[in-house]
Amino acid sequence: MLQQQPLSDAWVPIDILDPFLRKEYATAFADSTDVRILGSATAMDGKRQTLLVESGNGSSYAVMLDQVQAGETEKQRAEAGLERLLALGNRNKAPVQSESGGLFASDTIQMQSGVFAVSMLSLGVGACLWADSPRTSDPALLHSLGYELAEMHAYMRHTIEAKPMADSAWDTLLYAMKSTQALLAEGCDKKSEAKKLVDVLKARNNTSLQATLNQLNASNILVSKAGKVVGFLGIETDAVHFTYSDLIAAVYTACVRKSNPLRTAASVIRGYNSSTKISPFLLAMLGSLIETQICIHLGSSDPQNTDAWDLFQKWQSLTPSIISSTFRNAAGLEPVHTSTQIQEWIQSNPATPILSPEFTHPGFTVLNMSMGSPLFDEPNDWIDISRFTHLCNESMAAAGPGVIGIGRYNEPRCIYYDSRYRRDGDEGSEWRTVHLGLDLFCPAGSKIVSPFPARVHSVIDNAEALDYGPTIFLQHTIPSTNNNEDIHFWTLYGHLDPECLTRLQVGQTLAAGDLVAHVGKPDRNGGWPEHLHFQVITDLLSDNGDFPGVAFPEEIDVWKSLSPDPTLFSGLSGVKGLSVFEDYRVQVAKMRDAQSASVGSLASSLGDLNIVRGFKQQVFDVMGRTLLDAFSPSTIVGHSHPVQSPFTVTKNQLKNFPFTPRQSAKAVKKQSSILTTTNPHNLHATTSELANALTCTLPKNLSICFFVNSGKEANQLALHLARAYTNSTALNTSKIEGGEMVGTIFIGSHEYTTLPAGTLKSQYDNVHASGGICIANEILTGLGRIGSHFWRFESQDVVPDIVTVGDALGNGHSIGAVITSPEIARAFNSDIENLVTVGGNPISCAASHRNINHFTQRKPPDKTAHRVGIHLIHRLQTLRQDFPSVITKIVGQGLTATATFSSETRFENCAAFVAKRLQDLGVLVGASDGNVLQIAPPLCFTLEDVGTLVEAFKKVLPEAVARF
Repeated sequence: MLQQQPLSDAWVPIDILDPFLRKEYATAFADSTDVRILGSATAMDGKRQTLLVESGNGSSYAVMLDQVQAGETEKQRAEAGLERLLALGNRNKAPVQSESGGLFASDTIQMQSGVFAVSMLSLGVGACLWADSPRTSDPALLHSLGYELAEMHAYMRHTIEAKPMADSAWDTLLYAMKSTQALLAEGCDKKSEAKKLVDVLKARNNTSLQATLNQLNASNILVSKAGKVVGFLGIETDAVHFTYSDLIAAVYTACVRKSNPLRTAASVIRGYNSSTKISPFLLAMLGSLIETQICIHLGSSDPQNTDAWDLFQKWQSLTPSIISSTFRNAAGLEPVHTSTQIQEWIQSNPATPILSPEFTHPGFTVLNMSMGSPLFDEPNDWIDISRFTHLCNESMAAAGPGVIGIGRYNEPRCIYYDSRYRRDGDEGSEWRTVHLGLDLFCPAGSKIVSPFPARVHSVIDNAEALDYGPTIFLQHTIPSTNNNEDIHFWTLYGHLDPECLTRLQVGQTLAAGDLVAHVGKPDRNGGWPEHLHFQVITDLLSDNGDFPGVAFPEEIDVWKSLSPDPTLFSGLSGVKGLSVFEDYRVQVAKMRDAQSASVGSLASSLGDLNIVRGFKQQVFDVMGRTLLDAFSPSTIVGHSHPVQSPFTVTKNQLKNFPFTPRQSAKAVKKQSSILTTTNPHNLHATTSELANALTCTLPKNLSICFFVNSGKEANQLALHLARAYTNSTALNTSKIEGGEMVGTIFIGSHEYTTLPAGTLKSQYDNVHASGGICIANEILTGLGRIGSHFWRFESQDVVPDIVTVGDALGNGHSIGAVITSPEIARAFNSDIENLVTVGGNPISCAASHRNINHFTQRKPPDKTAHRVGIHLIHRLQTLRQDFPSVITKIVGQGLTATATFSSETRFENCAAFVAKRLQDLGVLVGASDGNVLQIAPPLCFTLEDVGTLVEAFKKVLPEAVARF
């Protein structure tokens, strides 16, 4: 194996290597201003070294230095070196032809230490070492690490004749694994005990230890510009060690500094298995082997280096069962090897119904608790348990007397909202939302019986608020066949009456149909509505009388094997078909297929993001993931939820922004119950009420309103008005500062730009002097979004002739408005019959009127957007200074901003890449043509939200630099 060398230990210094490469490989280095050595790896026998070299134009190469041995010709050594170079796992990379036409340099490098034959392999543009890659948590990169490693092993097996080392790394790992538990006793100093393990191994066989310690590492894994592993720097091929020790070392390297090392390891294993199948036997051992690898690094590393120690602590927190299940899932196997057998057994051994027939006779109804459930109007409906209980009871009552409510299995739920269910990871935050059991909402006192013969495994009171309350675990046994061991599974019963805590004893046997417990009341069942949580478990993981009832969506395949569908186990007729929530991944796939077939193409680089709920500046996808909405040009006051909520909104913030979109929704609901729409030529009070409220915010000359469906329609109508008034037929458009001219008509810019003081005033004066008129496009900048003023034109001390506003007026409702003077409006009277629109319908006007009233009733005007906007622009400008090669311009005002990315060819589509990566991290921004990112959050955006946005940018921009 290899020992990574500091760059200063490169056998050939750069001042000698640079001219040599330029001479021997002149074509490859013709456009290079300089040559850099990024890394080096030296074979253990000291006969060859591989260098990672980068040219001035960004191309990367693996350069093999092969020392000419006594009795060898330089050509023989060069040919041997080339053969090894081609076997480095870079099977798809081409050797570079030297100027002499050969696949190795015609000359050698003469050094005091020896004579070196040279050959070179192209790695493409921008290859770097794993240690220098900005995003090693990328699942695609981790998958490629495993895959490329397996492909290299397969290639080496077919191309290299070699014998294993006498005392291989495999033997060392087995020895260490057997010794680990004895040395790392509970409560001891883990670091010092790990050091003892290393000393034992060194005393036993130093060579074997070195093979283990110097396997794949962050300094010899090669990563492409596209973020995929493309090879391994200088992996030796004539001393083959145990193949899977490479995999174990690769997993260790990938897991260092990761918040979720188990998921990281699974991605590498999944990649390896996609090329070379890993046996179930080895999968069962991998967890212990990886722990051993960690221990070896823990004992050998610098005491100041905490990486191995941090990884050791995280790995120790995992149970062997969850490690094994996760790895089996990564290899395409059933995560729990007995899960399928258990589910097949239940098919031929029907369960006794766990609820007595008198309780189930009226039937069942689904209580939808998914993220987009219409059962809940606002977060308080599930946060406030009394309201949650009322809604559940109301829904069951509507279904009929005595009907039992069903809380579905596999359902991503909105009710798991607090920090206990959140985990911050390398790829953003995630929430444990997917329900693993079956909830049966039935009256307190309802009898629960055992579905099968059972042994009481545990009786415990999980008494914390919103926990299980009194909880029973029953163990069930499937008798062995063919002299195999018995198979066990467990059923969990939560939210029980506390009488069971004293009546049942651990070890007590129950027959099928025997009483287990009664459904508990809220004051003793964890505070929940009266219901039973029933769950099936194929592996207990631990023995502490508790088990997770919800899982992370990304890990659901493992947890569904640990807790399969409990429907059949419950024995309840009438439940099947109601009790299981369709896999959200299937839902999204169906939605995508249906949309592509019937809705038309809305191609996006942002992937299948299925948003189902919103609250102020946050939105939620179908899996329960929370995203910060930093691009919401239509929903100016935020998404439709109420004031009272724990989601990042403090009382002080609410004082600054007391209006909520929920109030607008109530106005819509009230109006829709009376009248939805009418002919636009008919009279309706909501239209005139909105017009009066809107014109009160504008200069006195702007007193006539036209309502249309959208901002785009508003701009089209404004241009018709202007042409009718000026008798202009000009079609040519010319760009000028602050907007554009169409004949004598000036149309203000809609972009999120910062206009210097006086810019519009001079333009307006010139246009009016020539008999033209001025249109202020306020679709993206009006209604207080710039912070300092209600309308952007006010900040320029001008009075337009026409103002346009879009659907932000209705906070997302389809509406647009054109406001102008009576004189200009009269010029259009002859064409008014041609204006056909439902934009002024009563519902949209009611929503818009409520929004306008909120703004106009604020005394003094709210300055939150101005204060937060100044902070936003300042932080974005700092980003531009930190990444000048990527971001070339930041412009904006208030809560509107754009980031323009470099126009260099290599940065093409950079904005779309950054937008997608920000989405991965839980932040939504807009991406538009011209390599531009748009930021336009709702007015409830806070200083904390600005920090979240900028921190996400800081994670993503280094990736953009590396990739582009």
